[in-house]
Amino acid sequence: MAIIDSPDSFQIGRVVSRLSGVLERNFATVASLTLVVMLPELLAMLMAPEALGGSAVTIVGAICKYALQAALVQATITDLNGERPSFRACAATGAREFLPILGIAVASSFGVIFGLILLVVPGIIWLVSWSVAVPVRVVEQTRIMAALGRSAELTKGYRWNIFALLLMYVLLLVVSLLPLILLLMLGGREMLEGSILYQFLTWVWESAFGVVGAAGIASVYYELRLVKEGMGAEQLAEAFE
Repeated sequence: MAIIDSPDSFQIGRVVSRLSGVLERNFATVASLTLVVMLPELLAMLMAPEALGGSAVTIVGAICKYALQAALVQATITDLNGERPSFRACAATGAREFLPILGIAVASSFGVIFGLILLVVPGIIWLVSWSVAVPVRVVEQTRIMAALGRSAELTKGYRWNIFALLLMYVLLLVVSLLPLILLLMLGGREMLEGSILYQFLTWVWESAFGVVGAAGIASVYYELRLVKEGMGAEQLAEAFE
């Protein structure tokens, strides 16, 4: 049975509630997807950092993160339809949508960086405007530039709300790093730097926040479709049928 919502106005609390609900109900599936999709990055970090070089490890990590983002968008929307996300279907979406999402990431990054260089504010506006381009691509199967335009259309009128959510996410990132910063300040740099433990903890941290970010953006997209177009989970789920 699909979840029933009331399309009144954009509610930050409702987005956060959906996000936590999705992760709680599908912990095993999300954890399995994250482990499988992000494993190549961990292996690159642990087994051959010198041979690959820092830039190559970064590329491997980017591939994993974009694939995971697509997989988790499907998992989130499927869950919000009141159905159980399938590991196989979500993994297939991650593999299929990797290249389009990479294109979205490259195009939006150039625009945001250019905006930040100009006057800072345009970069922030474009960042928020294009924030749901990935779920637009996964659900609506639009082309790269069309996904960015569609995202700008959906976020219009609610960008302050989305910006507030992004600030909350950044704050959570900063708070999670405080123990590591404290340890480094107390002289733990030599103990951690280059160690397997440090590499593993870095991977866990990146993966965890990648999960929260991907599922969170999908929840924002769902909320925008609900309040602007009155479309609930049943209509969105048709994209995966």
